[in-house]
Amino acid sequence: MKKKALSWIVVTSLLISTLAGCKSGAAPSSTDQEKESQAAEGKSIVTMLSWYSNDAMKALEEGFEEAYPQYDLDVQYVPPIQQYTEKYSVLIASNELTDLFFNGVDNIDEIIEYNLAEDMSHLPIMEYIPENCKAAVRDSEGHIYNVSVDAWANGITYNKDIFESAGIKELPKTWDELTEIMGILSEKGITPITMYADNIFYLLWNLYASTEIVKDFTRDDLINQGKATFSEHYTNVVTKWYDTLIKPGYLSQDAVGMTQDQSIDMFCNGEAAMIFEVPFSVKSFQEKNPSLNYDMFILPGLEGNGILQGCVGVGISIPPYAKNKDGAWDFIDYFSTPKGLIEFQQATGQQGTQKQVQKAKQ
Repeated sequence: MKKKALSWIVVTSLLISTLAGCKSGAAPSSTDQEKESQAAEGKSIVTMLSWYSNDAMKALEEGFEEAYPQYDLDVQYVPPIQQYTEKYSVLIASNELTDLFFNGVDNIDEIIEYNLAEDMSHLPIMEYIPENCKAAVRDSEGHIYNVSVDAWANGITYNKDIFESAGIKELPKTWDELTEIMGILSEKGITPITMYADNIFYLLWNLYASTEIVKDFTRDDLINQGKATFSEHYTNVVTKWYDTLIKPGYLSQDAVGMTQDQSIDMFCNGEAAMIFEVPFSVKSFQEKNPSLNYDMFILPGLEGNGILQGCVGVGISIPPYAKNKDGAWDFIDYFSTPKGLIEFQQATGQQGTQKQVQKAKQ
């Protein structure tokens, strides 16, 4: 089956793998004793494999249970990306996937090919979701396999106080200016930038996009169609990335073994001047260091261009063999209301892509 070409939408890339700004450490689901107690009260359990933490999902969980008192939502949080993917794969292999689960554009072809999710194209909320967002999770027959209601974008977040103390008065307009700033910070004993294992490739990808994709959004189509090679399109960018970032040591080898939490801690504690992150990590910044003075800029390309990149957010699906399918569909109904959408947006910190959120906030 052919892979879909994803549109460069709101902010788009082919890579959604980095979707999270969540705390590490999986939270336990309801115990058997709790479930027995809930069953005794006449409530049925709706299970959810969650990309977002129990604390983040609490308002949405309570809102759903208030609107549908016959259910209890069992949120089973597994930290993204690697741990979530591993858990998701195990549950699929054993036909034990939860009643609701999160997934993104990186595995939508697998979901379509193996019939892992119900078609959601008939839902009223689809009327309010931008066409390009729906296209990213739709098959050739028009079936849509999750409800994805937000989008994310990434860039370089920097510590304004560190920049000021280092005498850096202007933000970089080109890649060379960015690496010059890294050199200044390094000479002053400051770690220029921190990243972590799951998102370390994004710096190179964003440099390529801001240098090449910005000129032609369909440029990679030639590679996918066999009409061009990676070496033709990528060699110049990869060479520059290595010679000016990796070789001087501005991005430490330690990043390969670093977790997201460790990287965020470094930035929030002032140990690193910059971090390559997505907006939904802002909540972590505020929790870890409320006085942190920071802002974000687009990573500039080799020729001074730049493109703010990201993708459609992870969406919620229902497997065909869900044990509590009625409860799962009732959750989707609640989730699709303005109240549910706002509760979800507050949980994720991402930009909602549907009109109901804007209307409900007015």
